[in-house]
Amino acid sequence: CIVIPENPTDPKSSVLVLDLGTLLLKSRLATGGATKEKIQSLVATANSQKDLTEDYRMSLYDCFSVELADLSLFLGEGGPNWRQNNKRMMILDPLSIPLRLDNAISPALVSLPSINANGKISEVKMIVSALRVRRLLKISEALSAPSAPKAASGLDVPRSSRQLSGKNK
Repeated sequence: CIVIPENPTDPKSSVLVLDLGTLLLKSRLATGGATKEKIQSLVATANSQKDLTEDYRMSLYDCFSVELADLSLFLGEGGPNWRQNNKRMMILDPLSIPLRLDNAISPALVSLPSINANGKISEVKMIVSALRVRRLLKISEALSAPSAPKAASGLDVPRSSRQLSGKNK
């Protein structure tokens, strides 16, 4: 979880919580027994077809399957018990993001895409209300960095800074 308080010095301030859920990573390396002739044959076949066959993918790509499951976002009430009220202040219902990455094993084959990515996001369901929007705005205002104080005169600003900002006369 990533917890962002509205006011870090006030233990009773609202908190924005990003629950990263779980990360699942699987890998399958390309079959090492493919000969150069077989690889060239697969590349020629793949160039004539729009979609990659599974045989082609298994022989020429290392495949990685990444899934971020149960990702959610909610606002918590202030105080030490903010975890108990998290379902009431849900902003983003838990969702999963599966992603498949294929990495070419031979960069010398220029006709191959070096990386193929395929993914989808499940249904995104957001629960928004005026109260939640106000709290989100307060937290975003607290996160934004205060602007630097302006110099009283141009003499306080180094010459190189004035040149970069276009104030060079």
